Amino acid sequence: MSIDNVVNRIKNLKTFEDYDTEQMIKDAEIIAETAHKNGAKTNQIRKIHTHITKIYSAVSSRNLEDNIIPQDIKDEILFIKPLIAYNTVRNSNLSDLKRVLDPSIDKIKSIKSFEKFKKFYDSIVAYFKFYEENNKVNYKGGKR
Repeated sequence: MSIDNVVNRIKNLKTFEDYDTEQMIKDAEIIAETAHKNGAKTNQIRKIHTHITKIYSAVSSRNLEDNIIPQDIKDEILFIKPLIAYNTVRNSNLSDLKRVLDPSIDKIKSIKSFEKFKKFYDSIVAYFKFYEENNKVNYKGGKR
């Protein structure tokens, strides 16, 4: 499986909410492993995660029962794209992550799809940490 397959799968979604959870988790692992192999650093991945978490907190603090994203939240979600672009220019090792997240953001059409997107990015962060720690263990153990 490659990043191109993940990008195409996301582009073919009607909304991010339609992403099959099992496939989404598999794709998150592919993305994290690729980012790790490309030399991405935890702080680069976490900067984006921090912004997504702030948006999620803003959504959670409101009683949004109709599943419609308010304009101010839409704006913050869209701001993830230039944030990723800026970080990618500074660190080209994030280019595959940008290729995945840009179409993902385009598929956020509701509160539920944003919540699923956050779980997707949480999964990427978790798998990235796994690969980073696994690499440290293997390196210390002389297996690298």
